[in-house]
Amino acid sequence: MPDGEDKWREIRRHPRISWSFLVRHKLHGQAGNGMTLSTMRDISVAGCYFGSPKAYQPGEILDLNVKLPGGKDALVFQGEVKRCVPGEASGVWFIAVEFI
Repeated sequence: MPDGEDKWREIRRHPRISWSFLVRHKLHGQAGNGMTLSTMRDISVAGCYFGSPKAYQPGEILDLNVKLPGGKDALVFQGEVKRCVPGEASGVWFIAVEFI
């Protein structure tokens, strides 16, 4: 478990589904269609948590496309970054996002 993740479990308001969904993400309003592909660790009605090779700052808005198993189309969300925690491996960040 990444450093600091455990303390957040105690304050979550909504149950989370721990499953490895594919998520594509980029800064909202960023030019171009290129999105970074990552693996989501969990999701709830309020937000999600995923690993990323990119670090984001709290307060930044992301465009997110989530591909659910068996789903035809990706779900499209926007979310506000709540925290960004460095992973144990170099160049990996764990991003907590609240859907807006």
